[in-house]
Amino acid sequence: MTNIAFTTLVILILASPGYIVRSGFYAGEFTRQVLPRNWTDDIGKAILYSIPFHLLAIGILESYQHIGLSHATLTFEDAARLLAGQYGKDGDKFSPLVLHFYENKFYVLGYFFFVAGLAFVVGRALRHIIWTNELDVSRPWLFRYRNDWLYLLLGRGKLAGVSQQHTLVWADVLTDQPTEVEGKTRIYRGIVAGFSTNEDGSLREIILTRTRRGKFKKDDKGEWEFSLELIKPGDYLVIPYGHIQNLNVIYLSS
Repeated sequence: MTNIAFTTLVILILASPGYIVRSGFYAGEFTRQVLPRNWTDDIGKAILYSIPFHLLAIGILESYQHIGLSHATLTFEDAARLLAGQYGKDGDKFSPLVLHFYENKFYVLGYFFFVAGLAFVVGRALRHIIWTNELDVSRPWLFRYRNDWLYLLLGRGKLAGVSQQHTLVWADVLTDQPTEVEGKTRIYRGIVAGFSTNEDGSLREIILTRTRRGKFKKDDKGEWEFSLELIKPGDYLVIPYGHIQNLNVIYLSS
């Protein structure tokens, strides 16, 4: 049981570049669907994402050994035994194997720092290329983000030939807040500046700017008159999704 637990831990460590490249990819100032609550849920994908980074790092390490810049004594057999949990009869070879890795601790640590750093840089670079060039819109079958609110509320790909940078998203948000007239609830109109989601991807709140608030006032005849007044002061209005009854979205080219 101890061998299985240790081998599982080693596999998770080796899969860490896969998680790191995803973290680098999703990092940034845009709303994303968060990673699974249990970080081991996508272990299969993480391992696949990690393979190229490990192959590259191993190739560089072998090249350094070939030209005499590295003197690591670890072999492929050591790594294979560690991954396969082959520690000899009754685990008698476990301690020597661990000691061998400890003797090469600086090479092992350098290896993982290099792989982790490379994975994060690659993730960030991919995110910049895909986001800037809107490849998730032109090639959704390959690059589309899983959060549909990203496209609905930010207008990404909603206007043909118009990038998100030049798309204004106006939203009319009907809330459950009471107004001056009994039976009528408050409406807000503004430009969508952002939003946030819950861990399951559902909308948590919407953020508006240049927001106007619907109000009812009585005119000279004593009848209720509806108008939209700009909220002052205030740069952003945050509306929790739980208070939203209806949402109307309009896309305009800026």
